Amino acid sequence: MLELYKYVPSPLVLHNLTLSTHPTKDLLAINQERTMYKELGETDLTECLRYGRKYHCQFQNVLSKNVRTSCLFVLFSRNLGLVEQTCNMHVDNIQKTAVQLSPHQFRLTSPDEE
Repeated sequence: MLELYKYVPSPLVLHNLTLSTHPTKDLLAINQERTMYKELGETDLTECLRYGRKYHCQFQNVLSKNVRTSCLFVLFSRNLGLVEQTCNMHVDNIQKTAVQLSPHQFRLTSPDEE
């Protein structure tokens, strides 16, 4: 059985700039030993059967072992030494944003001190 994690973009703020990455897929299915994984998108889950909070994906069973090629896996494992090599990084001006993390938690960013 694999655990499923959703990537929530979390830019690093440096003065009025942000450093961020935008992987092509935003879901990471990973085995319990943290040695094999599969990247998925929301559309991939539509092919799976859902049982409560669990998914059974009949045709999504090929896993990768090369953890150095997955930006999502590198971010998940907090391997900062590989982030620059594996992930496409973007530098942007800071924007006002609000991302809901849970029913009562939000992450806010703003270029202005408020």
